[in-house]
Amino acid sequence: MVERHDDLVAELRELGDWIATPEPPDLRAAVRARITAPPPPVRVPRRWLAAAAALLVALVIALVPQTRAAVAHAVDGLLRFAGIEVHQGSPEVPPSPSPLPSARPASLDEARRLAKFPVLVPARLGVPERVEVADPGPDGAPRVVSLFYRGGAVRLDAFDGDLDIGFLKTSGDQADWRYVNGGTALYFTKPHAVAYVDRTGRTHRETARLAGPTLIWYSGHVTYRLEGPYAVEEALAIADSLS
Repeated sequence: MVERHDDLVAELRELGDWIATPEPPDLRAAVRARITAPPPPVRVPRRWLAAAAALLVALVIALVPQTRAAVAHAVDGLLRFAGIEVHQGSPEVPPSPSPLPSARPASLDEARRLAKFPVLVPARLGVPERVEVADPGPDGAPRVVSLFYRGGAVRLDAFDGDLDIGFLKTSGDQADWRYVNGGTALYFTKPHAVAYVDRTGRTHRETARLAGPTLIWYSGHVTYRLEGPYAVEEALAIADSLS
């Protein structure tokens, strides 16, 4: 058995001398050329470019505090944030503004029962002195629930954030970006005009009035608008205590 094995090995070696085996190709140059060559042009649909540009603007607004205000007022002086429209300029304000459409007093329990969104109370302010519901739908659910404190000097509006526009606010460059519970908020440092836009999109100019310092933020499909505290630190503390 050993001799047969040795003979087979010898025959295979002789056969190898008769087989022409080509040298393996040198691929180093080709690989180096592929690495250093510029990438081919990529055609991107225009709609993708528009979406990417919008996303970039949104990221700049969200991540760069110094750039947010400039970007906010760069497009025709209009900013949309959390269901709010902010325009530059100062519209006329009637001497006796009207209340919100179909506004009426209600208890806190009734407001919570009727509203389709959670009606939260800031622990820092406690139980509201007065509650109002406004702009009800066909089913009676209010679009806006307002809580009043300190004799009406402090007002917290909560409205259905699933709707496009809740308030039309008019301001110059007196807005500042803040954070509430990790989310972006907008703080108006000086008095500004505010008018209500109903669920049909109609602006109620008769409701326009001058509003004091105001903090606006969005959380859990609800847009909140806190008016009254003159110190931004107090406004942020009140917003953070919402529960």
